[in-house]
Order: sequence, then structure tokens, then C-alpha cells
Amino acid sequence: MFGNLKAMGALAGLMQDKQKLTDAAEHLKGEAERLRAIGESGGGVVTATADGKMRILEVKVSPAAASALGDDASRAQVEQLIADATNAAIENAQRQMRVVVEREARELGLEDVLGQIPNIPGLPGGGA
Repeated sequence: MFGNLKAMGALAGLMQDKQKLTDAAEHLKGEAERLRAIGESGGGVVTATADGKMRILEVKVSPAAASALGDDASRAQVEQLIADATNAAIENAQRQMRVVVEREARELGLEDVLGQIPNIPGLPGGGA
């Protein structure tokens, strides 16, 4: 209960300091743009790189896998590996951004409030 009151007080203080909130938002935006998370599947046959905005920046297929794309079954298998690597990259990016958001919340004195906000888009347990 006292933690909630403390968090609400910190939030009220921040509402009066719009510049601090703006700075925090810009900092998070920059962190999301710089963050790189790599996912892989097939033991490294396919890798995908995502940023903190949950965008896929790069997909790499190993030379051995690329040469196996001759038939439909092989192509389907590699496509599934790409999907798996992409999803792994996004999950890794979400975990890393959760750490960034939690750190920013602590610096703003809002760590208790963060746990009460279940829908942070792009983060595990968050909204769309």
C-alpha cells in the first residue's frame, strides 16, 4: 500500500515536470533504435536481427542452407527456420527493451507504477 502511495507521488511529481518525462521518452526512443537482438534457429543456419522497435533489420541464411533451396520441401524448411529465427529475435528484443524500460522507470522513481501497467506495447505481457 505504501509502495503504491510512493509511486503515485513520484508520478504526480513527474506530471509537473513535463521536460523530465519528455527527456525520458526521448531516451527510451534512442535506446530502442540502438538496441540489437539476434535470434537464431537450426543451430545458426538462420539468424535474424531485430531492433528495440520490434523491426527485423536483417535475416541471414548460411551458405549451406541457401544451396539447399532447390526443391519445395527444402525451401519450406528454410522458410520455417527464418520464421523461427525472426520470432526469437523479436522475443530477445522485447526482453532487452523490458530491461531498458524498467531501468528508466527506476531512474524516474516509478518502479512500483511499472508493475501496475500491464499493457506496454512491444514488451512481454504488453499490448499490440
